[in-house]
Amino acid sequence: MTDAPVAVLGAGTMGIGVAADLLLHGHGVILIDPDPAARRRAATAVRQAVRFAPLARPAFRRAGLPAPDAMDRLALAAPVEAAQDCTFVIENVTEERAVKAEVYGALGAIGRADAVFAANTSCIPIGWLGEISGRPAQTLGVHFMNPAYLQTTVEVIPSAATDAACIARWSAFLGSLGKESVVVADVAGFVSSRISHVMINEAARVAREGVASPAEIDRIFRDCHRHALGPFQTADLIGIDTVVRALAVLHAEHGLPHYAPDSELRAKVDAGRLGRKTGGGFYDYPPPPADGEP
Repeated sequence: MTDAPVAVLGAGTMGIGVAADLLLHGHGVILIDPDPAARRRAATAVRQAVRFAPLARPAFRRAGLPAPDAMDRLALAAPVEAAQDCTFVIENVTEERAVKAEVYGALGAIGRADAVFAANTSCIPIGWLGEISGRPAQTLGVHFMNPAYLQTTVEVIPSAATDAACIARWSAFLGSLGKESVVVADVAGFVSSRISHVMINEAARVAREGVASPAEIDRIFRDCHRHALGPFQTADLIGIDTVVRALAVLHAEHGLPHYAPDSELRAKVDAGRLGRKTGGGFYDYPPPPADGEP
């Protein structure tokens, strides 16, 4: 556990899951997002995640988690400068180079000298982010999977410039969350996204061609391959807009046609059906909580 709170940048689905995970394990959190409505929604969603996580993961109940003061350790902030006193900064902002560049430029200017910048990115190369920050030795990739508080393993991506001390500190920090790491090379998309996003993209293409419905495709992967979720359920959980942005990055970085986002995915984004977070994607879900709703 760190003495300073952990800065979590981005109040979207992933930021919410990471913040809840940290609070469940006794860390203080500053959840940073410039959008006040996003911050309000995130506070409600984090509270729900902290409350219900022990029901989904019995290990929390056995460990007596969460502590009664969990939500008291959550602070909300708008400016990146709120992270200036944090030892660990976990970035979860939009998967777009321009947005990332602005964030990492700011972090490099205001972050404390011993800060670790952990990029929770699914595709963007870590070496590039480290260069933007001006602190490549202290920057590494940490690809949490959704929902972060229910997963026990994290894909960790050091760049060629990330120093051994940074990797060791991050490994110890993951230990405080009851997680292990799988360390992979810094190539756009790393391992998880390069493989999983091709599956989602091809599943969309197969459904569009009328070979099988999304429900039938998901059933094949759940019941035949024993995946916990099928590709469409996974896309809805990640956020279809996030999947499309990640595929666009992979397509630009690798130049391979199977990464070009399928029109079926783009159509969902254009229709505002982004998955669980909007109440509908390939499937329908209960509407997300309104601001302030318990």
